[in-house]
Amino acid sequence: GRAMLFGEPKDWAAALRHLAPLVGETGPQAIGLGLLRARAFAKLEKHGEAARVAGTALTWLASAASTAAQGGSAAALAAAWAAGAGSGGGVSGRWERGTPRMLMAGLGSASALELGDVDKAKKYYQLVLRADPDQPEVSAKYKALKKLLKGLKNVDDLSQKGYYHRALDALEGCLADMKALQLSSGTFRSTVLLRQCRAMSQIKRHEEALEACDLAVQLREASGGAANLMREALEARADALGRDNDWDEALRDLASANDLAEKGGADEEQRQSLRRRQHEASQAQRLWRERRDHLSTLELPQNLGQLPHDKQCSWIKKQHRKFARKWHPDKYRGNSDRGARKMREVSEAKEASQSSSDANKAPLVVDGGLSSPLVQGGRCALCCQRKQLPCYCRCRKAGVLSVLDSPAKAKLSE
Repeated sequence: GRAMLFGEPKDWAAALRHLAPLVGETGPQAIGLGLLRARAFAKLEKHGEAARVAGTALTWLASAASTAAQGGSAAALAAAWAAGAGSGGGVSGRWERGTPRMLMAGLGSASALELGDVDKAKKYYQLVLRADPDQPEVSAKYKALKKLLKGLKNVDDLSQKGYYHRALDALEGCLADMKALQLSSGTFRSTVLLRQCRAMSQIKRHEEALEACDLAVQLREASGGAANLMREALEARADALGRDNDWDEALRDLASANDLAEKGGADEEQRQSLRRRQHEASQAQRLWRERRDHLSTLELPQNLGQLPHDKQCSWIKKQHRKFARKWHPDKYRGNSDRGARKMREVSEAKEASQSSSDANKAPLVVDGGLSSPLVQGGRCALCCQRKQLPCYCRCRKAGVLSVLDSPAKAKLSE
């Protein structure tokens, strides 16, 4: 036991197996055993078990100290003194650094924070401060934690109002508070990263947003996060991927989130919401493939089709050169899969824009009746009025070609 408290054994799982027959002991040994088991679980990164064992031990301590204060058994008195509670009753009195009860409170709060359970961590701090309001270490940590939670709430309020730049600035302050708190919890850090991901995605900083989401998913996977936490991270990343028009990857994340919802015991409302989002993403994927806005991909002017042909070509070449330099594998230093996808989209947008420009250069032939709006002030009339392209309007009722401009008339006679 002393080796576990003051040394660093290599096999914490074996230590737990040796302690297993002693579970249920009462008296002074109960506090020491609880502390040993909590520390072993924490070393094995089983933070849920560590928090549970520490909480159980502190509850037993409070009962033992209360019994001792009321003139109870010698065993209860010995347990209270061994834990550092003295004979003051309950868990009152000075909480000195290094005493078993102080170590248990520290282990419990740290394990709760590793799980991202801030409310439970606050309860451990509050337990100490109710008994010893002047305890310097716990008081400082409690104040820092309250400041961090207040900052995160401010971030959520700003994001809800659409102030995403200000929300990102506030998140930088939250990260600084985490460092001051020496909070290294992967789960808790992932909640901050997911907020960053959502805010950056809204202001089209897609590369940074996806990096934050990827790191959040990795942290939750590494910490063996619960199904609901992994589902939250996958849904956030799917939203970011969708805003970047990567619908294939977004659908994969939503499918994984749906599997976790089925296996993790999510309620029916959550499962229906996920299925609805999958359906919406599938529709968006189909629209992106069939009706992609190539002008937006190359950031071309929306009135490109109304410009002279030579200016259209100039615009297309300039914008294609700009984005090809950005996404070329030899230049782009971000995610290689994303870079390859963007380069492919740029090439497709160039081909589609050039085809549309060449089609506009050819004579425009429109079918319509004599009373068709296409003939009377429609596309043909507008085209001829601008004297940019030769236009032919075919009138089915008359059975002849109605030529609306002189250049076309000359060509027709030839």
